[in-house]
Amino acid sequence: MEFLNVQATIGKSGLSYSDLDFNSFDLSKDWGQTTIDPIGLDDFRKRLEADDNYTLKYLVSKLGFNPLDGPQFKQGLQILTDYDVVTRFKHRTGEYLCLMHYSLNPQEFLDCAATANTRLFLQ
Repeated sequence: MEFLNVQATIGKSGLSYSDLDFNSFDLSKDWGQTTIDPIGLDDFRKRLEADDNYTLKYLVSKLGFNPLDGPQFKQGLQILTDYDVVTRFKHRTGEYLCLMHYSLNPQEFLDCAATANTRLFLQ
C-alpha cells in the first residue's frame, strides 16, 4: 500500500506530481497480513482490536505519516486525537474499532463509543 507522505506537503501551496513523496508499507512484511480473504481480514481485525500500539501505527501509516519516525508519529497521533479517532490522553483505539465494525447506523456507533475505551470493551 502506498500513501502520500503528508509531511512533505506541509507548508507548501502546491507541488507537482514529480515532487510528491510516498510512504509505502508491505501488508505481509510490515503488518503480518498474508491473505486478503475473509479469514485473513478477520485475523487482521482481531490484531487491531488486541493491540492499541499496533493499531496506532497502522492508523498513522494510513494518514501518510511514517510511524517509525518519532515526530511524524506524534503528528499523526495529534490528527487522530483532534478528530476523536483515538482518545486524547491515553491514545485508546476503541472509537476506531467502533467505526470499523459497530457502525451500521449512527446510533449503533454512539452506543458502542459510549463504552469503547472501558476495560471490558477492550478485553
